[in-house]
Amino acid sequence: MKLPLASSQEGDGGHDDDEDERNNERSRSVSISKSKELENSSKADLIYTFGFKSLRDHTGEQVAVEKALQDKIVCLVFTTTDVNEPTFQNLTFTERCIRIMNRYPDDIAFVFVAPGDEGSPEEVSKLLENKPMGFYAVASEDLPTRKSLAEQNGISKSSLPSVIVINPQGVRISTWGRSAVLLNTDHCVAEWKANREGITFGQIIISRLFS
Repeated sequence: MKLPLASSQEGDGGHDDDEDERNNERSRSVSISKSKELENSSKADLIYTFGFKSLRDHTGEQVAVEKALQDKIVCLVFTTTDVNEPTFQNLTFTERCIRIMNRYPDDIAFVFVAPGDEGSPEEVSKLLENKPMGFYAVASEDLPTRKSLAEQNGISKSSLPSVIVINPQGVRISTWGRSAVLLNTDHCVAEWKANREGITFGQIIISRLFS
């Protein structure tokens, strides 16, 4: 005996498939919305921490702060823009910053900050000259932010160059960044990831004794 087709059951099955698809779509929408909220929150946190919304990259282009720095250890490099100053010409420091960047491109960013009234667009471009991706500078026109960052971190003309290290949560973890870059090049990032200074006081003393 031939049984009738269960058309109503098939219809219910089709209805379930449609409902599942609608539920999946709602889940995707909620996920995208939450992701957007998190992105906006991260952007706001970065702007609150550093005071700038964008930076100049190594090509001279303007880059949004969240694209440049989100989830990165940030080294604020306070430096002169006077090309005649010995600190500007310190090739050893520059080369070691580049070495660190090449080794940890996804973990770190270097941001040049000219803290004084100096810092024309041409001078800022000089800071980024021949630097790879991952090097940025606070724009020359953003003088209030440059001065504010210097004041917050106790930077003066006599203390240049100085490197302040900020972890991805926006917490300052080291004021010895320059020494760490110069004297502990291969291990400082691992130290910063553990929220340590990047170099010990003993290492600094030993290096001075034997230099």
